Amino acid sequence: MKKHIIISILAVVVLLFTGFLLLKIFSPKVNISGEKAKLSYIYNDKNIIVDLSAEENKQLKEMFNGKKLYKDSPSCGFSKNISICFNESYFCIACDQCSTVKLDNKYFNISKADRKVLNGIFEKYGGSFPCI
Repeated sequence: MKKHIIISILAVVVLLFTGFLLLKIFSPKVNISGEKAKLSYIYNDKNIIVDLSAEENKQLKEMFNGKKLYKDSPSCGFSKNISICFNESYFCIACDQCSTVKLDNKYFNISKADRKVLNGIFEKYGGSFPCI
C-alpha cells in the first residue's frame, strides 16, 4: 500500500514537471518582423501619432523580441491609444507604469530599466505616465 502511494506521488510529480518543461519550451515569444514602428498616445487633450526613428525601432525590437508571452488579466489598463505598432501588431503599454505589455490577448514583461527607456521615448513625443 505504501509503495503504491509513493509511486502515485512520483508519477504526479513527473507529469507536472514534464508539463512545465513542455510549456517552457513551446511557449510563444514576441517576434517583431516589421521595420517601422508608430507610437500612439491619444489621451486627454493629446493626440500624438508619430513614426519612430530607426534607432528607436531598433531599441524597441531589442526590448520586446524574445519575451515569453503568457495569458493573464492584469488590471494595469491597456489601450491601442497608448501603444507602439509594428505592422498592425499593437504593443499596448501599461498605463499605470508597471512593466507589463499587452500584445493581442497575451502579455509579457519588460525590466524596470526598459520601462524607463520606453517612458523616455513616449516623453520625447509628449506622452506621459501614468495615464489611467
